[in-house]
Amino acid sequence: MDAPTSAALQGADRFLAFPQGTIHYVDKGSGATMLIPCPAPVSIILLRRLIDGLTPHFRVIAFEFPGLAGSPAGSGFAPTLDGYAEAMT
Repeated sequence: MDAPTSAALQGADRFLAFPQGTIHYVDKGSGATMLIPCPAPVSIILLRRLIDGLTPHFRVIAFEFPGLAGSPAGSGFAPTLDGYAEAMT
């Protein structure tokens, strides 16, 4: 699966598939982990400067929720707070 990313994030793209869909995420840097959920409808691409600024100090994992940007939703996924919570557990 390909998701649009900037050159700065190339090689850091990862995908996690599960019944509710596929999560596109970036895993970059080292050190203490900082988890950044992308707010709807923002793509990881729009957070690249933030990610690049943090990665010299932290391991940054930024992700898109199912159904947004490069994260296709699975069949039966409900784009509600409960649906997103279920997808992330």
